[in-house]
Amino acid sequence: MRPLHLPIVIALSVLGCDTGTPAAPTPVVSDNADTTPPGTTTPAPATPPGPTVARPAFKVMTYNVQLANFGAPNPASRKPMIVEIIRSEAPDIVGLQELGSTHRADIEAGLQDLYDFFDGGSGRNAELILLRKNVLAGSGQGMVTLSTQCGGSLGVTFLEVRSLRGVDFVLFNTHLCFTNPAQHAIQVIDTLADRYPGRQAVVLGDLNSRQGGDTMNFFLEQGELLGRVSPVRLYDTWALAGGDRSSRVGTGIDWILTTDGTGQAIAVTDASVVANASQASDHIPITATLF
Repeated sequence: MRPLHLPIVIALSVLGCDTGTPAAPTPVVSDNADTTPPGTTTPAPATPPGPTVARPAFKVMTYNVQLANFGAPNPASRKPMIVEIIRSEAPDIVGLQELGSTHRADIEAGLQDLYDFFDGGSGRNAELILLRKNVLAGSGQGMVTLSTQCGGSLGVTFLEVRSLRGVDFVLFNTHLCFTNPAQHAIQVIDTLADRYPGRQAVVLGDLNSRQGGDTMNFFLEQGELLGRVSPVRLYDTWALAGGDRSSRVGTGIDWILTTDGTGQAIAVTDASVVANASQASDHIPITATLF
């Protein structure tokens, strides 16, 4: 009988079949497959930059509220007006002057949901600082009584101010003597220079001094005053914001000053007088926006 395997082998060859080692399967590559050769490290994708966080702006107000005090006409109606003005303007920092004991409690009650209050740890009422809750924090507060030429009732309250985003400066709130503010001005500058040398500061309050006078030249131009030259130069936020102080309405003796005239640490973007506030006190509050 003839063998049958030869035709089978021939047939397989014709069909292209290999009778030896089986061929390796053709790989199927997915669109999502990693085709990096073995042993090669794939660099991690670059992390996109985070959003740029702008420095926050802060609105500062100075306000002499004497006419809501004891002995002034209609104090009962003035106190809620002062509260409403502050709530409406919503400043982050407020410096109040001539805040007597007869109306501090009422004004605090109307603002305690928005502000923390600082009297320098003195228990006095006159030069109070308000910081907006959950925005700014104060520490290291203190108070210095100014010379007694005005009855010993005036002082300067100060504290360090910080925010959650790194703003850091010293805040001074003061009220200088009406009849002779010069000695008080020197005391305020000496307190700033001695306690906080080189620190950025904001000085606000009723300075009882007008532009061009000896006291303001001492503050703003380091002019001589009672034989002294100020070791610290201050700058008017109204001027830094581009305003013409000669055209400003109001008493002209309320000021917000800063130690930074370049805007590198504390820039001023706006300064204004609060409208419709003339019925609450004999002073009109002024504001400045800083960042």
